[in-house]
Amino acid sequence: MKTERPLHPPGVLVSCLAVLGALSAMLGLAAAAVVLLLDVAADRASEATAGWMVLWAAGGCCVGAVLWALAWLCGRRHLDSVAQRQLARTLTSMTAPWSAPVLPPEPASDTAGAGGPLPAQTAEALLAELRELNVNLLLSDEQRRAKREHFLSRRADALADQVAEVLEIEDLPEARRRLDRLVGLAPDDPRAGSLRERIEALRRRVEERDVAAATERAAELMSAGQYAQAAAVAAELASRHGNAAGVAELGRRVRHEKEAFEAEDRKRRIAKVEKEASARRWRAARTAAEELLAAYPDSLEAREVRSSLATIADNAHIEEARELRDRISDLLRRRHFAEAIDKARDLIARFPDTAAAAELNKEMARLEKLAAGEAQADGQDARD
Repeated sequence: MKTERPLHPPGVLVSCLAVLGALSAMLGLAAAAVVLLLDVAADRASEATAGWMVLWAAGGCCVGAVLWALAWLCGRRHLDSVAQRQLARTLTSMTAPWSAPVLPPEPASDTAGAGGPLPAQTAEALLAELRELNVNLLLSDEQRRAKREHFLSRRADALADQVAEVLEIEDLPEARRRLDRLVGLAPDDPRAGSLRERIEALRRRVEERDVAAATERAAELMSAGQYAQAAAVAAELASRHGNAAGVAELGRRVRHEKEAFEAEDRKRRIAKVEKEASARRWRAARTAAEELLAAYPDSLEAREVRSSLATIADNAHIEEARELRDRISDLLRRRHFAEAIDKARDLIARFPDTAAAAELNKEMARLEKLAAGEAQADGQDARD
């Protein structure tokens, strides 16, 4: 079954303008007929009636003629643009046997194939192709072959120069892309081998330089104890030069030194816990134990400390309570009863299960009486 071709936007515009033109002419004639019928029915037909009929009919036909003219101009412009594109495709197919292989084109603009006229630059290119076609038609096969070889040679020279220029700025990916284009254009070009060797030599130099810089940077970070940052430097180097000499060695070195540092740090931390506990400095021992657990929660040292942490914490509470009790005793000796009572209440609230708290609970009534006597004596002194 034969399907209808869809209308393109220019065709839709032409059809709409033509229909509107026809409707305008028909409306003008219909208006003239209505004027005539109304005046005849009212028995007032006159020369004015004929004038209004002519005016309506002429107005409608004029508007219709203008719309038809616009439709014709749009259609003609669309046909011209289609003919230009067909001519461009024809020229491309006709000149392909005599021209050099075309390099990958630039990305097409958004207006390509939109149905409008070709840009001036494209039109000039088409004229150049026509002139080239005329010249090629007059040449013999041998002359066309020689011309093609000359054209290929010029393009190969340009690509070889571009590869050399890109190597100067050490852009390896772009140098490889341009070399691939050169090889695709001229597979037997003797310069491809030397350019490939230059690219390989540059790759080795860049790798050696990057490995040396990363190794130096990682050493600086490890000397400062920043092993996570040093590992990030080694990982970034591996992502860029995974197979380069020295990359794997740097990763192993960072891991080894990190493991050695952490083992020594764990040993130092647990020794500090044991030292503070042996000296019965329980609060310092508790702080050292908590720091070890936070830094290495899954280590053997952490499991060992975790088993005795409850005892250390209890002793730290007792130690703090005793120190606070001694502070209260000092205040009592100096007869600062009000401040001693505040400290006593603080001790009882924070360490209710300690012997010091139990002892102070028994003495609170006496301390409050002493504090009241002190306040009364101070008031008497103030009156005197």
